[in-house]
Amino acid sequence: MKKRKRVLIVLGFGELGGAERQAIYLAEGLKNSGHRVSVLNFGPPGRANRMLDQSGIPNSSIVIRIGGKRKHLRRDLRKLYFRIIRARPHVVIPYTRHPNVYCNALGPFMPFTRVAWNQRDEGRELTREPVEEYAIRKARWIISNSTPGKQALIEKYALNPGRVILIRNGVAPVEENAASKHASGSLVHIGMIANLHGSKDHSTLIKGWHLFKQRHPAHRFQLLIAGRDDGLLSALRKQAEELGVAGSVTFLGQVTAIHDFIRRLHIGVHSSLNEGCPNAILEMMSHGLPVIANAIPGNMDALGTGYPLYFQTGNSQELADKLGLLIGNESLAASLGEQNRRRARNGFSIQQMISNYQKLLHL
Repeated sequence: MKKRKRVLIVLGFGELGGAERQAIYLAEGLKNSGHRVSVLNFGPPGRANRMLDQSGIPNSSIVIRIGGKRKHLRRDLRKLYFRIIRARPHVVIPYTRHPNVYCNALGPFMPFTRVAWNQRDEGRELTREPVEEYAIRKARWIISNSTPGKQALIEKYALNPGRVILIRNGVAPVEENAASKHASGSLVHIGMIANLHGSKDHSTLIKGWHLFKQRHPAHRFQLLIAGRDDGLLSALRKQAEELGVAGSVTFLGQVTAIHDFIRRLHIGVHSSLNEGCPNAILEMMSHGLPVIANAIPGNMDALGTGYPLYFQTGNSQELADKLGLLIGNESLAASLGEQNRRRARNGFSIQQMISNYQKLLHL
């Protein structure tokens, strides 16, 4: 029997996003395997902390001033160092850039603790700053959850490809066919899950929705947008009003029961400008939904090459065309939905993700 290890997971945020959700899955899995897991997040506690409380996983917060003067960096590193030392972890697993940089920069000063670099996006936050390069060089392991994230690390830091290990995100299997739950003649729901900020490109989605509705004025379609307002809600509502589709677009805010939301949908949409391993798409796939997505590497990692529902990033006309294609062909929608379900189950299971971390980190 393997020895129980103390594992510290470090988050950059107390609220819930894709990285935090994956961290919670990993924390729960490692706890269930008998390890002593705790979580530390930068900034104030939020929904991620509440979910950890419900799972019985010890968690706490630390005030870290990101950026700013060098003296603040030294102060924050010292503060973080003593918090980590107090936890006496065998392994530290950070999530997102600042935890990656800070924890790995401290790694050489913690001889009995091994620290991973855990890349969670496609590389957009990599800066090539000296402290980041130092941190990556000192990492015991380098992990990426996506092919584009792995490639970005290799190219920016001239890493040996074998040094970067790919561990894909995990998603829970859902057995029922979500689309079959909708009564014939009822509203057709199309939905996107993404917090409302610029990189998710909800603007293209609303433009595409406007074009789609022009072609199907007599039909009962509703666009549901689930996500926390990160500053764009009023602008997106104004856009929908100006295009005359406000009555068919509903902004739901942050949705806590994500599976209940997805069960309302017939079709999923994702228009993000950049992604590593997109949780929202994986969740929809697990429910057997057809997903219309823009052709960026992270989305293609999830849905696969040759998938017929990609549109070019920012191209609202193509997005509207793909919606029309699915609306006019129910058998195609059902076939692609089932294809997505199988792909999620076979390539993106939570247990597979946890097992890959355990093997790599000797847990």
